[in-house]
Amino acid sequence: MEGLPGAVLFTCNFNRVRSPMAEALMKMIYGDRVFVDSVGLRREAGETEVDPFAAAVIDEMGGDLTGFRPKIFDDLE
Repeated sequence: MEGLPGAVLFTCNFNRVRSPMAEALMKMIYGDRVFVDSVGLRREAGETEVDPFAAAVIDEMGGDLTGFRPKIFDDLE
């Protein structure tokens, strides 16, 4: 783990496309060697799932965004 951070937080506007993809890619590359999470700056009304395009891209790369739920900074523990 030398040279790796202990944790990484990715952020974007709504936590539905960019930051979930970045989170998934980092988990695919580093597994659980680094704690990774992602959040959005604000919640998009009525949106409770990751964007289907983002899910399809990550699926094609061998990852999985099934069950991912967008969250904001207030949702972090």
